[in-house]
Amino acid sequence: MRAGDFVWINCHHPHEHGAEKDEPWEVLWVRIEGPALAKMCAILSVQSAPVFHGFGRRSAEPLYREVFALMQSDAPDAPPRIHAAIAQLLAIAFIVRKRHGAAHQPEVPPVLRKAVQQMKLFYFERHSVAELAKLAGMSASHFSRMFKAAFGTSPIDWLRRERISQAKRRLVETADAIKEIAGQAGYSDRFFFSKDFKRLTGHTPREFRKREQSKHTRHFS
Repeated sequence: MRAGDFVWINCHHPHEHGAEKDEPWEVLWVRIEGPALAKMCAILSVQSAPVFHGFGRRSAEPLYREVFALMQSDAPDAPPRIHAAIAQLLAIAFIVRKRHGAAHQPEVPPVLRKAVQQMKLFYFERHSVAELAKLAGMSASHFSRMFKAAFGTSPIDWLRRERISQAKRRLVETADAIKEIAGQAGYSDRFFFSKDFKRLTGHTPREFRKREQSKHTRHFS
């Protein structure tokens, strides 16, 4: 990245970022959640090109500063003004991506798109490799090979990660019991859900919720 660039990081996936030790820089960031973000990510080709070059520091930085100030405000109009500022940041991202395009083509081969969409939309349902391969019009073995070549993992493991990602969102956004969230994410066994969750995140669902709630409290206190 260069000064003034914008990067979209999916916080539900493992990630790491930072500056070179001999070249420190300031990071301005906000975390947003919402049901439409997955669609926005797809439109903006975020998965294959998360960095937006030439984002426009002069237009973007004031919006970040405004959000930071509003988060400390008790004014009744603070929430809608925060949403408006975030919307403007997203609008800049759309303009930059339209102007410069994505650095790479989307990573999902067209032949796999129906299967991937099926798992994204119905992550809470049971899916077999054979059924997914049928959507792609190929044998189960060929489908598995193509899927691993595109995503670096098996279809079932990809689905497992998608379920945990959705569960993380519900742990943060709702007060639902962990057993309920396990069922919402497609797990019939709460203990298997907790085991999967810790394997992929390093935390139990309860620990993750407590940690995220603590972050939220610090941000808004």
